[in-house]
Amino acid sequence: MSHFNGRGTITVKVLLTLLCSIIEFSESKLVLENKTCGELECSNHEYCSKMDHSCRPCQLACDPQLNNYDQNLCEAQCQGKPHVF
Repeated sequence: MSHFNGRGTITVKVLLTLLCSIIEFSESKLVLENKTCGELECSNHEYCSKMDHSCRPCQLACDPQLNNYDQNLCEAQCQGKPHVF
């Protein structure tokens, strides 16, 4: 049985909320960072094609129904998400 007073319970809740916010922010930052591609900068919805150093939509690499599907590329440059809107 726990012997927290009201103040200890609030502190635990605040710490848990803060921890969740930090984790959420760090995960979102992974997706929001742009990628350098030669002289271009690809958006968070694009990956850098090594063939011609151009930015291409993540959907091309991340959609298993398309011919250009590449799971490794999708996970590395698009965080495993096709970013279909």
